[in-house]
Amino acid sequence: MRVEPLLRYVFLFLFALLLTSALLAQTAPVSRQKIIIDTDIGDDIDDAFALALALSSPEFEMLGVTTAWGDTQLRARVAERMLSDTGMDNIPIAAGASTESKLVLDHAPFARSFWKPIRHYAPAVDFMLDEIRKYPHEITLLAIAPLKNVGDLIGRDPNTFGKLKRVVMMGGSIRRGYNDLGYTSAHGPDPEYNIASDTESARR
Repeated sequence: MRVEPLLRYVFLFLFALLLTSALLAQTAPVSRQKIIIDTDIGDDIDDAFALALALSSPEFEMLGVTTAWGDTQLRARVAERMLSDTGMDNIPIAAGASTESKLVLDHAPFARSFWKPIRHYAPAVDFMLDEIRKYPHEITLLAIAPLKNVGDLIGRDPNTFGKLKRVVMMGGSIRRGYNDLGYTSAHGPDPEYNIASDTESARR
C-alpha cells in the first residue's frame, strides 16, 4: 500500500468536513463554548479528525490551536495547512517546546509541500496565558496530546491556569490490558500514551 495517496484521500475527506463548518456556523447558538485544542497532530490521524470535528461544530468557538511533543513547529505547520486550505487561517496557531520523540511524523510531506513561507510559531504557553486572562473562567482546554504544554502552563502561572473553565483530556484507560493488541502474551495494564509520554507533566 502506498501511504501518501492514502493520506491524500484522508485529508480530502477532512477538508470536505471542514468546509461544511461555514454553513453550520450560520445556525450556531448565540453563546458558543470557547475552546483551545492542544494537539500532537502530525502522526496518527486521530488528532486531525478531532480538529476537523471541533472546527465543524457550531457550538464551539475555536480560540486557537497549540501543538505539543516532538517537532512542535512542524506539527504546527500541519495544523496551519489544514486551516489555510479550508479558509480558516484566521485561527491562531502556537507551538510548545520541542521535545525528544522517536515518532515519525507521517504527515510531514503534507506540511512541507505547503505553499506559504515557513515561519516560527509563537510559544504555546504564552498564547494560552493571554487567552485565559482575556476570557477568565470561559475557556475549555482540550488536551489531546502528551501534557507537556499543560505542565508548563501550570508551572509558569498556576493561578492563571486555575482560571480555565475546565480541562478535557485524552488520557488514561478504562480497562486492563490497554495496548495489548494480541500480538504478545497478556501482560496486564499499560500506561496510556499521552500520560506515559510525560509523566512529570501528568502528575501536575
